[in-house]
Amino acid sequence: MLRTGCLLLLGGLLGCLGCQRVVVYIPQTQEVRGVVSYKDGRPLTGGVVEFRYLRDPSIRAVGKIEPDGSFTLETLAGDQRVSGIPPGRYHVSIAPPPEMGQTHSPYVFPSVEIAPNQKEIRLEFEGFPVNSDEAPK
Repeated sequence: MLRTGCLLLLGGLLGCLGCQRVVVYIPQTQEVRGVVSYKDGRPLTGGVVEFRYLRDPSIRAVGKIEPDGSFTLETLAGDQRVSGIPPGRYHVSIAPPPEMGQTHSPYVFPSVEIAPNQKEIRLEFEGFPVNSDEAPK
């Protein structure tokens, strides 16, 4: 009886190992909205923008780019989802809209600063790099 109880307890504990929540400390966030446009002023009409926190790359903020080029950021860490983004320095990438298929790679900004109390950000870029696999030979 004792042996069966121990086996049930051990089985229950092992089963719960896969159920654990991953909790990552997220610094205080602030609401930030933005716009992505080409250097000539045309808005990017789709895609996703991702901000990866340089101090802790497990923390990232993402935003879906709307047809007018606008986006709102939401921070993701572990299994947590929080509105806004913590102030700090970020590695930023813009994924092309789905209609570009696999022909273009994301555009990368190596370092972008989100200042405390900053409410808006404007990202201007030249265009997406063409994937070398898709480039004409």
